[in-house]
Order: sequence, then structure tokens, then C-alpha cells
Amino acid sequence: MIKILLTSDLHLGDKPDKNHASYEDRMIVFSNIIENAMIHDILLISGDLFHNFEPDEELIGRVNELFCKLKDHGTQIVILPGEHEIQNNEISENLKNLDADILFGLHGDEINTETLEIKNEKIIFYPHPSPDERILSQVRKSETAGFHLGVFHIDLNEQNMKNNLFTYIQKEDHLDFYALGHDHNLKIFKYQNRIIAAFPGAPHIMDDSDLKTRHVLSLTVENGRMTDIKRLAISAKKTISLEFDCSFFKSTEEILNKIKPYSSEKTRLHLTLTGNRIYEIDTDFLNSVRDLFYQTEITNNSVTDIQNFIKESYNDNSLKGEFFNALSSGIQSDSDSFDNEIIAQILSKFPIEDSQQAEEWVCSLINA
Repeated sequence: MIKILLTSDLHLGDKPDKNHASYEDRMIVFSNIIENAMIHDILLISGDLFHNFEPDEELIGRVNELFCKLKDHGTQIVILPGEHEIQNNEISENLKNLDADILFGLHGDEINTETLEIKNEKIIFYPHPSPDERILSQVRKSETAGFHLGVFHIDLNEQNMKNNLFTYIQKEDHLDFYALGHDHNLKIFKYQNRIIAAFPGAPHIMDDSDLKTRHVLSLTVENGRMTDIKRLAISAKKTISLEFDCSFFKSTEEILNKIKPYSSEKTRLHLTLTGNRIYEIDTDFLNSVRDLFYQTEITNNSVTDIQNFIKESYNDNSLKGEFFNALSSGIQSDSDSFDNEIIAQILSKFPIEDSQQAEEWVCSLINA
């Protein structure tokens, strides 16, 4: 008996707008998939592991590092290129450089089988990356004993998907299972009362309105037959962006009450503050916001008087705190030498997250 973990359409390296899954969100999801794959014999990726034909070297390194950990557990990695990884009938060199056990190649319109034997089970792969569903009609099941597994990255018509799929699958000598990629939503197809094909769907949150639980699929194969298929939920994160004009609020407590309805441990928050304010953005407020989400990023474009800026950072045990201590002392000793309005405008450009490293804060000071 062996277990196969099926996923597709991770689109690692994609950098969409702020309401979509971020670069890091996708890497978190991919790490979760690798953790799940460690209790499987094969990780099968049915297209579009990467979003770009030439992903950057840092991303390739991070993916290979996770692949190495997976292979140390004895899991074999099998990859089908997707349309984002093919240009001019050539597979991305970076995809070729991954530490995968099998990377299916391009053979025109032909479907060349590849065989993998694990734990006395023989898996015969029938791969092809063409998005044209008609490629399915060219598949003929061989007489070789084993589990016959098609791997395709196809674009099925959404309006009549099931009928289109079974129009091209051979009824008499169909394969044992068709692992599909390209569609970003989970779809499972039955034929003669058994599951025969599936899109695992993209494992990351698609956009701000996407509240679906995302999955990978776990297949169990025994004696050349699929005896079980399960959906495994993947911990995906979504990102929301909120912007508040501080001049419409009397305190940070009012802002916090506006934020609370969006609270979720599965959500990353991008919070932007604008306008004029008469109150501090203090540590208690920042910590309260952080407690509501799994991760926060706060951009402060609001303006307040210089005394509020000093109060917000005066007690920081950091380079930033020392700066505001010195500024406070300077104002007290020679207030006529300071233009408080101009200084307040400059200070409003500084990040208010206290997680910044000293070097980053100095750069903010210099740029301001």
C-alpha cells in the first residue's frame, strides 16, 4: 500500500495585489503541504508550482530546501509543468533544477508513460501539460499491471465541465485515476459510482471574498487499485486591508472596535491610518490589534502633535526610544529652536510598528 498526496496551482512567486495571497502566504501554505507529504510516499504536483517561467533564485532555494526535507523522509516528488512553467515548448530551466524525482517532459502531442515502483506497488503515469482537454482522448491504458494514473493540466469548460471531461475519457479502457490541474477550485468526478478524476484546486486563498477551506487530496493505492481518497484541509491565510481616517475617531479604542469584526486567526491585516489625530497610537493599541490576527502590518500616514509622537516612543528600550528621549530633552531646554509642526510632519512618516530592527528605523529617519 502506498499513499499519494496530490496538489496543484500553488503559483509560488506570484505577487498579486494586497487583497490576494501574498508571496509569504503561499510559502506558508507550501510548507504545510510539505508537512502533510511527509506521511505520504509520493508528492504529486499537477502543474503550476511556480507562477513565473523564471522564478528568482531565492525562491528556488527555499523550495529545494523543503524538497530536501521531504526526501529525507523517503517521499518521492513528481512534478508536471503547467502553462506558467512552459514557454515556446520549453520547460523552465529553474523547474528542471529542482530536486524532484520525476519532472515530466514535453513530447509534442504524444503521451509517454513513466513508471515508479514503491513498496511493491507499480504506478504508471500518463502525463501531459496541454491545457486542451482533447488530449484526454489520446490516452490508451496499457496492459502493464499496476495503478494507471493520468496527470493533466487541462482547461475544462466551466459551464459543462463534467460532460466535457467524460466526452474525452475513454469509456472502455479509461485509466484508474486522472490527477488534474489548472482549475483553482476543488472538483471531484465520479464514473460508474467511483471517483475517477479530481482537481485538488489551488491550496491558497484566492481573494478577499474567498472563504472556502482549501485542500490537498490524499490517495491510497493498494494492489493496483485506489482504495481511498480523502480531502486534507490546508491551513490557508487570507489578507484584508483596512484604512481609517483618524480624524473621525476620538480614540484608538473606537478604531479598535471597528477592527474587531474582522478578527480571525487565519487572517493577515494590512492597516493604514490617515488623517489628523489628537491621541497616541500606543503599545497597548498595537498589541490589541496583533492579538486579533495571525499577522499585522500597520502603515501610519496620520499626523498628530509632537508631544503625542514623543509619548508613543519615549519609553521604548531601543534606538528609537533614545531618539525621542533626546528630542524631548531638546525641546524642553530650547523650545524656540524647534518648529513643532514641521517635526510632527516628519515624524508622521516613521513606521509605528515596534518590531522594526534598529537599522530599519534609522533608514526611516534618514529618508524622512
